[in-house]
Amino acid sequence: MGIKKDLAELLEQKIISETTAAEIRDFYEQKQERLSGRLFTIFSVLGAVLVGLGIILIVAHNWEELSKSVKTILAFIPLAIGQIAAGYTLLKRKESTAWREGSGAFLFFAVGACLALISQIYQLPGSIGDFLFSWMLLVLPIIYVLGSGIVNLFFLFGITYYAAETGYMNPIDAKERYWYWILLAASLPFYYQLYRKAPGSNMMAFHNWVLPLSLVIVLGTIGQSPTAYFLYLAYVALFGCFYLFGQWPDFTRYGLRNNGFLAIGGLGIFVVLLWLSFSEMWENLQEETFSTSMVFSAPEFWVAFIISILLIVLLRKAYQQQFSFLWALPAASLLFIPIFGIGFYSLNVLVLINLLILALAIITIIEGNRRDDLGIMNYGLLLIGGLMWCRFLDTELSFTVRGILFVLVGSGFFLTNFYMVKKKRN
Repeated sequence: MGIKKDLAELLEQKIISETTAAEIRDFYEQKQERLSGRLFTIFSVLGAVLVGLGIILIVAHNWEELSKSVKTILAFIPLAIGQIAAGYTLLKRKESTAWREGSGAFLFFAVGACLALISQIYQLPGSIGDFLFSWMLLVLPIIYVLGSGIVNLFFLFGITYYAAETGYMNPIDAKERYWYWILLAASLPFYYQLYRKAPGSNMMAFHNWVLPLSLVIVLGTIGQSPTAYFLYLAYVALFGCFYLFGQWPDFTRYGLRNNGFLAIGGLGIFVVLLWLSFSEMWENLQEETFSTSMVFSAPEFWVAFIISILLIVLLRKAYQQQFSFLWALPAASLLFIPIFGIGFYSLNVLVLINLLILALAIITIIEGNRRDDLGIMNYGLLLIGGLMWCRFLDTELSFTVRGILFVLVGSGFFLTNFYMVKKKRN
C-alpha cells in the first residue's frame, strides 16, 4: 500500500508524529473498508440477480418436457432458496448490507418468477397489470423485514410499470390506477428511514432520482379528456415542488449527482414552459367547454389544486428558513397559475408565457453572475436558446434572421463561460 510507504518516509523525516501517522493510517483503512463493503454489496446484488436468471433459463430450456407436478415444484424452488437466504440473513448476517441487499434482490425476483410460472402452468386468467399488482403486494414486506434499499428501488420500478400499464397502455377502471398511490405511500416510510440514517449514501442518491421520475411518469395517468388539460398546471407545480424540496440543506450538501429532485425540478419547469409556448395546446383548450360542475368534479383539477397549495407551503417554508437558491424557478411555477387561467379565454397567454421564460432566463443569468456560478448562468442561457429554438420552429422568420439569432446565442454561451472562467482565475 503506497500510503504506508509515504507515512514511513514522513516519520523518518520527522515531518509528522507517530500519533498523526496512526490517525492517517486508520482513516485510510476505514475508507478502504467502506469501499470494499460497497463493492461487495454491488456484486452481491448482481450475483443474486444473475443466479436467479440462470436458474430460470436452465428450467425454461427443458420446460415443455416436464410434467405439471415437476413444473410446480421447480416454480417454488427459487422462492424456497430466496426465503432460506433471507432467513439466514436475518439470523446470522443482519448487520451485513451485502447479505441484506443480495438476498432481498434474489427473493424479489424469485417471487415474480414463481407467480409467472404458476400462472402459466395452470393457465390462470389475468392481465399484466394484475400480475404486477400481485407481485408488488407480495414483495412489499421484504423491504421492511430485510431493510433492503435495492428491493425498495425494484418495488418503485414495479409499481411505476404497473401504473403505466393500467393507466396508459391498457386503461381500465379508474379505481385500479389509484392503487399505485397506496403502494407508493407504503414504501415512503422506508425512504424516510433511509433519509434519517444515511442521507449521503449511494442508495439515497438512487432513491432521489427514481422517486421523482416515478411521480412524473405516473401523474399523467390521472388525466381524463377533456379535463386532462389541468395536468399541465399540476406538472408545473410539481416541478416547482421538486426544485424546492431539492434545495433543503440535507440534499444540497451532497451535490447535484445525489439530488434528483433539484435536477428534475429545474429541467421539468424549463421543458413544460417551452412546450406551452406553442399555440396548439391553448387553441385546443379554448375549443373545449367547461362547466363549473365538470371542473370541480375533475380529479385533475383537485390534483393540480393540492400540488399548487403544497408549492405555496414549501415556498413559505423556504422563505422562513432563508434558504439561498434561485427563487425565480419556483416563482415561475407560482406565476404560471394565473397565466394558465388566462389561457382559457385568450391566446395572449402565449405572449405571457414567452415573457415569463425570457424573464426567468435573464434573472437566472444575473443571479449566476452575482454568485459566480457558471452552472446557473448556463441554465439561463439554455432557457434563451430553447426559447429561440421554439420560435425558430414556430415563426415565419427568414433563415438568415434565424441563423443570426443562433449565432448570437452561441456567442453568448462562449463569451459568458470565457468571462466566468477568467473571473475565477483572477
